Amino acid sequence: MKAKTGNCKDCAKDTYLTAGRCERCYWQHRRQENAHKAGNMRKQQQRMEHKVYFASQLLKMPTTCEECGAPLPGPSAPSWMKKAVIAHILPKRPDHGFPSVATHPVNKVFLCIDDHTNMDNLGDRFILKMKSLPVLKERVKQLLPLLTPDELRRVPEYLL
Repeated sequence: MKAKTGNCKDCAKDTYLTAGRCERCYWQHRRQENAHKAGNMRKQQQRMEHKVYFASQLLKMPTTCEECGAPLPGPSAPSWMKKAVIAHILPKRPDHGFPSVATHPVNKVFLCIDDHTNMDNLGDRFILKMKSLPVLKERVKQLLPLLTPDELRRVPEYLL
């Protein structure tokens, strides 16, 4: 088999080529590809953990909202509608949320669509007026030992 030579598609160096790249660019490309695959695998694992989390929480779903007592979607409702009533007390966002407890069974409250939307969009303006605030505080108290030091600093004062 004859070795291929030519210009690298990344650096344009005239040399022996592997998959159209010089040796340095080829291995750099492979490292980037492997890192990308590892990131995708982590995302897939997180998605699977969230699927399992929501499925397990749906089995525990009460019939009424923990805040206002409004009826929650029944067993015949679409799954997206039932999942929408599971509100995270501490947000699950990986960037500025609390990923260490994103799928912890205590980090949830069952809210009707309106209360869940208000909790997410209005934040502390709504949460401080919630009748279920003592329940939220109690659940956060259980989660505190599981949080990273960085996450502990971000817990809102009103939930401590």
